[in-house]
Amino acid sequence: MKAVVFIFLLAAQQLHAQQLIASLPVKKSALSSNAGMISGDSLFLAYRATISSPTETVWISPSGRVTRHRLAGLEGKSLLAAVPYEDSTFYYYVESSRKSFVVKALTEHRVNFESKVYANETDIPGTLVGSFIDSKQQLNLLCVDRESFYLRLIVIARLDVKGTKSFALTSKALNTRIMKSFIPQQSVTTTYQALAPIKIMQYDHGVYLMIDNENDKNTGNTKTTVTKIDFTSGETETKALFDLPYRNNHTAILDEQIYRLNADGMLRVQSFNSGDVVFEKSLRDIFKTDSLFVRRDKVYTRKEVADRWRGCNFLIVDKNEMGTVNVTLGMHTESSFIVAPAGVPLAAMLSAFAASLVIDQLAEKPGKVFYKTISISTDGIFAVDRAKHSIRQRIDEFESATRTNYQYRGYCMKSNLAYCIYQEKGSDQLKVHKFDTKNSIQ
Repeated sequence: MKAVVFIFLLAAQQLHAQQLIASLPVKKSALSSNAGMISGDSLFLAYRATISSPTETVWISPSGRVTRHRLAGLEGKSLLAAVPYEDSTFYYYVESSRKSFVVKALTEHRVNFESKVYANETDIPGTLVGSFIDSKQQLNLLCVDRESFYLRLIVIARLDVKGTKSFALTSKALNTRIMKSFIPQQSVTTTYQALAPIKIMQYDHGVYLMIDNENDKNTGNTKTTVTKIDFTSGETETKALFDLPYRNNHTAILDEQIYRLNADGMLRVQSFNSGDVVFEKSLRDIFKTDSLFVRRDKVYTRKEVADRWRGCNFLIVDKNEMGTVNVTLGMHTESSFIVAPAGVPLAAMLSAFAASLVIDQLAEKPGKVFYKTISISTDGIFAVDRAKHSIRQRIDEFESATRTNYQYRGYCMKSNLAYCIYQEKGSDQLKVHKFDTKNSIQ
């Protein structure tokens, strides 16, 4: 019997391509906060067991080696990014004022592990709307100035400003309190990020700015604008897509193709360059396929979900390791989509932006989620098919198969690697599972 159980567990682990790599001691109560980022293939975590607990900071290697760091001075700070250099690691954090934000850093020597607040600081006017680490290990900040039509890129290394660029925009939507999300390249878009009417998505040489559901003053119709901003050349290009008045649309982009979930119940794919519609399919037909439809941990039958398409309010498009295009669409009900008013603490304001910090809160945002994932072939025939395995699906299948009652779940994901942090109900251990695509079974 033991052999049978062992074989079953091994098979389940291989099927979901996951591995338990670390367990961290915590209080039995649910975590107060847990933020993190993937650097290289390692995981950085900054977590607190309770509100009054000190912040614990750890690095976890892909093999599960845990290195604890005592970084006094980070308590209560909004961590922005952790960037290792040759001699030390910079832990960037932000502090706020009404019209600007200040970037500071705590440095940790990589030999003797001494930490101290770095002498320099950088005061940046405007509002932070996105950040990422580039190939040169430089911190890139995207911000907008109040009352302007410009998006600014600011490049920082060791708190020295290495360069700035400004890009003209056709809309002031980034200056409004409408929910926004920044989606870094190679990351996995969450359902909460996909809800945002304004999305900034990073690609190789810049970002796409997607603004859904604006009112066109000339025609009164609903308008979606997609702006491609090239950081290298400085060029911008904007495409406008129109719909009938008071229609809500949801947009994503992948490989120069614009994916739109229209209020008329159609999924359409259009070329960014030509505007031609290359694929369209009724959501009613899509939801009648055999693909799984998931509501958190429960899998519904095809009959139970036949009419769920009417409530779809988000769209996610990505690729799995085989190059197959996966489209995830569904409904996320959330109590509040509006950014906090001006003057609130920066940490609260950034949390409403879904993901402006490189180091972001990993816990699921509140609300109920219904969704399903399908695959669309790209061989020129564009047909809906059963979804091929992606990181997101492997995590869903693992959680559904284990049937564990979690009091905390956090996710830090890239397209080919994910770290999932779980605390079972009543447990004093925070378990870290690694999911990857290198050892997956197709």
